[in-house]
Amino acid sequence: MNATQISVGGKARVSSLGVTGQERRRLMDLGFMPGVEIERVLESPLGGTIAFRIRGTVVALRDDQTDKIEVTPCKN
Repeated sequence: MNATQISVGGKARVSSLGVTGQERRRLMDLGFMPGVEIERVLESPLGGTIAFRIRGTVVALRDDQTDKIEVTPCKN
């Protein structure tokens, strides 16, 4: 499943990034690395942007970016 499919309040662990080059580097700089737990906290009312809590920081990404982040759901 990808990060876009996490429900608000849901947590998941990043399993892989489906991007290369500078886009991969940017996501990794923001903390999206395999093994890291993320939580979906907000989404834009009009769609297009999703905010995740990662390592105590809230980061907003566009839907096309979150589609490329593969995750495994965390058991609560």
